[in-house]
Amino acid sequence: MDLLTRLPPGVEVVHLITAGSPLGMDSVYRRLLSGGPISPEKVADWLNAWCPTDAVVVGCPLADDWADNPTDLAAVNARDRVHSIGEYLSHAGAVRSIGSRFAI
Repeated sequence: MDLLTRLPPGVEVVHLITAGSPLGMDSVYRRLLSGGPISPEKVADWLNAWCPTDAVVVGCPLADDWADNPTDLAAVNARDRVHSIGEYLSHAGAVRSIGSRFAI
């Protein structure tokens, strides 16, 4: 998120996709350059995939705290791989939602 804050003028982010993100934790978003749960204006669309049993995503869904209301998608990941990016990306709903954002 800090990188997005530092992008030069004129650079826009059409789609931001996060999976298993810790951005819902107060201790994380308070340290961001934005100073809180505020997405940079450069982000037009944000999809956040999260799994309720993934300890890293404490504070999700993000739309509860982030002013720009990212689209949250709950995934059910295998118990022994709750934070695995492979698990997030094998979730049919996540794949459909990501794919629809990049359809030509």
